[in-house]
Amino acid sequence: MDKLVKRVEKWAEEKGILSSGTPERQLIKSLEELHETMEATYEGDFDEMVDGCGDTLVTLIIYARLIDSSAYECLEAALNVIEKRTGKMIKGTFVKSTEGE
Repeated sequence: MDKLVKRVEKWAEEKGILSSGTPERQLIKSLEELHETMEATYEGDFDEMVDGCGDTLVTLIIYARLIDSSAYECLEAALNVIEKRTGKMIKGTFVKSTEGE
């Protein structure tokens, strides 16, 4: 995975995204890619689902760099929180417990 992240970061650097891009514009790009992935999912188009998931990951790796972080740092921060969560599956989605439950 590390090699893939480095390849994404190198590509983004070569394209000028890391020097001229903004976190806000990168998030818009992430939402566009996520929307395409959602459409592919509803259409049952596996190849487009895989492509969309990959495209979304690329945009988020770049976003992490634009906010002076890394994909690893962001993922670790999220996992440190969600690993401790309790909850249950409701209609195919994990719903975290609220305080007091």
